[in-house]
Amino acid sequence: MSNVFDRSRRLEIKFAGVGGQGVVLAGTVLGRAVAIYDGLNAVMTKEYGSDMRGGDVCTDLVISENEIRYPAVLAPDVLVVLAQRALDVNRKWLEEEKASANGRLLICDTDLVSVEGVTFPPSWKVFGLPFNTIADKEFHSSDAANMVFLGFFAESTGIVSFEALHKALHDLLPSNTLEINLRAVARGRAQLDPK
Repeated sequence: MSNVFDRSRRLEIKFAGVGGQGVVLAGTVLGRAVAIYDGLNAVMTKEYGSDMRGGDVCTDLVISENEIRYPAVLAPDVLVVLAQRALDVNRKWLEEEKASANGRLLICDTDLVSVEGVTFPPSWKVFGLPFNTIADKEFHSSDAANMVFLGFFAESTGIVSFEALHKALHDLLPSNTLEINLRAVARGRAQLDPK
């Protein structure tokens, strides 16, 4: 399913979860990968509640080959939700009038987020994996879940190259956690589970 999105136009991405899930780190890695190593323009903004862990967290990225004149996400092309509360807060993006003719993608943690009862406009596709469960079972750490979803994101969208992603991870992560995070990205890349 790679290369779903046209990287020559403005792309808007929103990662949403709760504190402690690595949403900001994932956005930082993606932004660095596309801006430094894939040669695109990128702007990242982030917002989070006052709670260190468990509060709402969002990271927004705007990516384009052209100059980015407005840095905010107006209607995400890709929405990644890693907690039920994140989906509930961001359901407004699923409204018909915000849908794009080019289609949109919702990626969710299938163990933590239920889309049952959510009505999706025809332009939205929904994909997911149990990112936290995979991280716990295969890497013995829920801290790797953000890298599992980043690999899954890269494979399902084609927005970022894996070479760029790997270089950004080498830049940003300490050497003692690099190997497990690279394996987690590869694990997310290895399986798509359409819903």
